[in-house]
Parts: sequence; C-alpha cells; structure tokens
Amino acid sequence: MWSDFARRADGVGRGFGSHWTYLSLGCATWPGGPDPDRYTGPWNRETAAPVLVIGNRKGDPATPYEDARTTSRLLADARLLTLDSFGHGARGESACIDGALTAYFTDGTLPAEGAVCEPDRGPFDPVP
Repeated sequence: MWSDFARRADGVGRGFGSHWTYLSLGCATWPGGPDPDRYTGPWNRETAAPVLVIGNRKGDPATPYEDARTTSRLLADARLLTLDSFGHGARGESACIDGALTAYFTDGTLPAEGAVCEPDRGPFDPVP
C-alpha cells in the first residue's frame, strides 16, 4: 500500500514524491489515534489576526504552491505571499520575504494582495 502512495506521489513530485512518502513510513504504525481536541473546522471563519501564507511558485517538493493557494483561499482572512523560486522554505531566501515576515510578526502588517517576491540568488548560486 505504501508503495502505491509513493508511486502516485512521485508522479506529482518527480524525484521527490516517493522519498517524502517513505520518510513518513514511521507514521503508518504510530500507536496514537486522532486527537479528539483537534480543530476540524469550519475553516472560513475570521481569526483574531489575518494569516500570512507563503508559497514557492516554481516548486516545493514538500509543500506545493497549489496547496498554499488553496489554503489562502480557504481561510477567511488569509493573504498569500508568493516567492518566485524553487525549494522548500522561504525565510532567508529573499530579503523581500524576510521583510514581509518581520513586518507581519512585528506589527501585523500584511504584504499587498498578490505580492510576489524574487529570490536573492539562483538555485545553484553559492550561499553568501
């Protein structure tokens, strides 16, 4: 069964899908069940503060951009900030992202609707 999931995941995230699936193999036999206190919705309610969602538009093997878009639409008061780059994670990859995160966590300021940040370097450029 897990190999079926791995094949399907690799079809979506070629070269990464099966790897990420097999990393979760330990969860298949985890003895705990669902948390009875977990929040199960509704998801379209306003929160105490707006939610900032960040997604990498050119590909993230662990958290696909489409999921960031869907999450930002699902939540009643979320804002999507896009990093026009590859890879997993955005902090430290773009001064634009870092500035937006600092503003958000410092005083709750959200970036403009539809904002897109550029990376500070290419995928194979050395890290400064």
